Amino acid sequence: MRYYFNSEIEPTSLKQALEKVKGVEKVELTANTRLVNVTWSGKCRDLGSLENTAAAVGVPAMVISHAHVYLAFKPAKGASLETLNKELAAIQGVKGMQVSGAAAELHADLQAVTIEAIRAAAKAANFDAQLKSHQWVEAPVASGDAAKVQREFENTRGVLVMKSNGPKLGFWAVKGLTEAALKKGAEKVGAALGDIQYP
Repeated sequence: MRYYFNSEIEPTSLKQALEKVKGVEKVELTANTRLVNVTWSGKCRDLGSLENTAAAVGVPAMVISHAHVYLAFKPAKGASLETLNKELAAIQGVKGMQVSGAAAELHADLQAVTIEAIRAAAKAANFDAQLKSHQWVEAPVASGDAAKVQREFENTRGVLVMKSNGPKLGFWAVKGLTEAALKKGAEKVGAALGDIQYP
């Protein structure tokens, strides 16, 4: 889970609260990463209880290693659901999935899954994939220190997993994260963003 807490102090209240959730076997806060590793033996559908518990103690957190990523697919000529199932299942970081017609729910580790892999899987089955619950964002740093912008974004609620490539920052985020919030975060550290893209 990624947590959002405006302090350099580890939020021990989050750890203590998560340890009391049914299905939690172990909780570890990782230094300087704003990640909390939770060993979970509960049911997949109950993972939301972790996020609810975090919010209740004032430390918002979101599941990133078993995120439920919802997709919609637009079929092209020759589209094959059988091939789509096979291709999606082969994506690194996909732990499970449910495909129903032109939609899918991936149980995904956002630290491993890439937008390129999702698009390639859909293309191989003659579909076009559209993210519904999450978004992949590319935000080039036009001026200022890209490392500072990355650190600021890592503390921005809704940014889930950062993957930088020099001055071009790429990351998984919740669908509701706005461009205004990203630009404000960059300005906060004396930087400016170029055109933000959602490929």
